[in-house]
Amino acid sequence: MQTQRFGQFLINKGAVSEEDIFAALGSQESRKDQFGQIAIKEGYLTVKQVMEILRLQAGTALYFGEVAIKLGYMTSIQVELLLQRQESSRPRLGEILVESGKLSTTQRDRLLEEFNALKQAGEAIKRTGTES
Repeated sequence: MQTQRFGQFLINKGAVSEEDIFAALGSQESRKDQFGQIAIKEGYLTVKQVMEILRLQAGTALYFGEVAIKLGYMTSIQVELLLQRQESSRPRLGEILVESGKLSTTQRDRLLEEFNALKQAGEAIKRTGTES
C-alpha cells in the first residue's frame, strides 16, 4: 500500500488541479532557506567557506553538503541536521494554496483533517497486516 501525498489527495478530491499543485510545489521549493544561509546562521560555516563550497560545487553533480563534508568543514551529522532545518523552513503546501487563493483556510483545515484520518487508518491497517 503506497502512501498518498497531500497534493495528490487534493487532486483526487477535486479540490485543486494538477497545475495548482505544480505551481504550489514550485513556490514551496523556491521559498525554503538556502543551505549555506542556514549553515552561516547556525555557526557551522563562514561566508568565505560557503563561497568556496559554491565555487567548487559549480559544474558538478555534488550537493552543497557533500562538498562541505569533503572539505572537512562539516560532518555528515551536521549536514543531516541542517537538511532537516532547511526542510522545515519551507512553507507547507496547504499554506501556499491558501495564500494563492486556491483553497480557503476552512477548506484546507477540513481536507487536511480528512487526509490525516485516512493516513492514520492506512497505517493502522499496515500494522495489523504485519502483526499476523
